[in-house]
Amino acid sequence: MGKPGVQTEAKENGLAVTNNPRFRATRMGGVPECAQTGGPLRPWKVRFRRPIDGVILALAVLGAACAGDVDDEADGGRDSGTGGSGGSGPSGGRDGATEASGASGHAGGTPGDDAGIVRDADTGARDIAPRDGSEASDVIRGSDANADRIDASVGDANARDVIVDTSRDDGAIGDGGPATDGNSTGMCSPVGPQPTVVKVLTPKLFSQGANPSADPECTAVLNPERGIFQFHDLRNLSSVSGLRAQGYTLIYGKTLIDDYRDKAIDGALTDRLNASFASIRAAGLKVLPRFYYADDGTSPDAPLARVLEHIGALAPLWRTNADAIAVLQPGFVGAWGEWHASTNNLTDPAARKQIFDALLQALPGDRMTMSRRPSFKKDAYGGPLTAATAFSGSPLSRVGHLNDCFLASANDTGTYQVPGEEQFAVDDSAFVPVGGETCGVNPPRSECASAMREMERLHWSFINTSYHQSVIQSWKDGGCFPTITCRLGYRLALLQHEVPAAVRKGEILNLSVRLTNDGYAPPYNPRTVHLVLTGAERRVFEVQGDPRRWGPGQTVDLCLAAHVPADLPSGTYRIGLWLPDRAATLRDNASYAIRISSGATWDAATGTNALDAQVVISD
Repeated sequence: MGKPGVQTEAKENGLAVTNNPRFRATRMGGVPECAQTGGPLRPWKVRFRRPIDGVILALAVLGAACAGDVDDEADGGRDSGTGGSGGSGPSGGRDGATEASGASGHAGGTPGDDAGIVRDADTGARDIAPRDGSEASDVIRGSDANADRIDASVGDANARDVIVDTSRDDGAIGDGGPATDGNSTGMCSPVGPQPTVVKVLTPKLFSQGANPSADPECTAVLNPERGIFQFHDLRNLSSVSGLRAQGYTLIYGKTLIDDYRDKAIDGALTDRLNASFASIRAAGLKVLPRFYYADDGTSPDAPLARVLEHIGALAPLWRTNADAIAVLQPGFVGAWGEWHASTNNLTDPAARKQIFDALLQALPGDRMTMSRRPSFKKDAYGGPLTAATAFSGSPLSRVGHLNDCFLASANDTGTYQVPGEEQFAVDDSAFVPVGGETCGVNPPRSECASAMREMERLHWSFINTSYHQSVIQSWKDGGCFPTITCRLGYRLALLQHEVPAAVRKGEILNLSVRLTNDGYAPPYNPRTVHLVLTGAERRVFEVQGDPRRWGPGQTVDLCLAAHVPADLPSGTYRIGLWLPDRAATLRDNASYAIRISSGATWDAATGTNALDAQVVISD
């Protein structure tokens, strides 16, 4: 008899089945078939419970199950309830509503709680039981299992659904992408008859109601191209070497060029700026540069012809230092380069379009600029972006959103002025960088609850702490500032990984990784994904995957494959993921690699996220 609280009670012909009649399965001719006529094979879902006192209970077994569960749509349970990996709500929870369940964890989950599952092709048995003195349990998973054993302590805490797909896509192995991008085929399974080890983790997720903002996974994690930033003058840059210790990986790069209104850009300026970029790079930071002519509300900007000339002259500087540029703020137009109060009619739609075009032409194709108002982008290039049009390299895909009066009024002091403009920003922001600053106290809109809601809705990646300081202080006083700093941009947490126990040289190493993005936004600049083997040697293999597609609140299934070279020494290798900067100048600098916040061990020397997984390589 199964234990109370675990939906597995009976066996039919040696195959354990859930007591939910929709998921009853029988074993006929060695192939699991649905007892419910006509039902397709589905991943077997087992609900388990975790007690309040922290005892780690049993996890799901793997098998075939019938379609028709009211909790899951026909995608095999890949839809996430705001960070969950199982569809735990009627609509999959993709609208940002917090769900109580989902394979990504639940409120109050302990960082690093996990269960290990060993799939053994020889034993044909599955064991699930808590391991004494640890937060993991081992489960033997057979490729042709004839028996399943579930042993679990029972509690009355919240239950969550775990969906594990034992099917295999016979097509190309690649990035499954977010659950909603149409590319995911469910949790991939390693190919081959060899034993595999599965780890299922339950991280603390904001999206599931937990608050890890005071934990090391927030306070000790500094990731590139996201978070809080400060004002700094690129023409007179003071030391920035201590900013990372203060929690910064970004700076705002003020570049006032009022002395160049009537002359060309010269070497004196570019030499000074090249030195500033070098200092930024040496400090492990990136910059949001803004070039402009007017440092108050009345000073003039420059004529359009001069602006275009300057942009063209600055192109070599920007291209040389593109590795240190997170996003180029548009600048040039009006007071403080904020695209209002122009003295040369630069806010005319035709002039705006020429400036946008010039900025995009001056930058490398993998770098973006921003638009001060959503309608300015729409007037120039249409939109909004969709998953199909994002990251194409088109002008539409390379313009983000800059809000320099966030929350200061009902329409953010003129940021949204025309019908549909705010919704355009919401839709478009899922695929481009969004950030800026506050400009005035406006309670309750500028206070914690509204700020966090709007940042999540508009996919914010970075915000200025230098201005407006009264608003920033209100967030500190209200207790939400640590949450904001942790969730700005991306925050990746591991949910599960499955790795073969052994692979021979010359074979393909297939493994699967499931993660979730618990931040406000995805990464916005392209970067590569690498599988790392660390043992007698360290070997790195580039695999398929695009972190820009790892949207917030979604579950991502990565099916990773690498050919094991014949010259790799035999032995045991720790498996890791490496997400370095794509620039050759920064690739080997760990400060610019993405660190997984929960579920992996960070190697600060190499920037590798070491999984709790290993593989034996043999001849």
